[in-house]
Amino acid sequence: MHKLLKLVNIVNVAGETLTLKHISRGLDENATLQTDIIVNGQVPMFSETSTVRVLPYVEDYVQLAAGKPLCTAATSE
Repeated sequence: MHKLLKLVNIVNVAGETLTLKHISRGLDENATLQTDIIVNGQVPMFSETSTVRVLPYVEDYVQLAAGKPLCTAATSE
């Protein structure tokens, strides 16, 4: 079984790095990729009155050739 491993480093304006590690577990019965996400690092401190919004996010993967996936990503807003 082929697995997908994706590493994403996000650096905020304060220079702090947040690392997201995506590890696939394969496809479910609807051919939807099942993925675990491991988060390492620190996020900036927010005041108790701050609002943080996480937008819905979708990634599509297409197998172009053996070992060559293509990824497209989008948010709904």
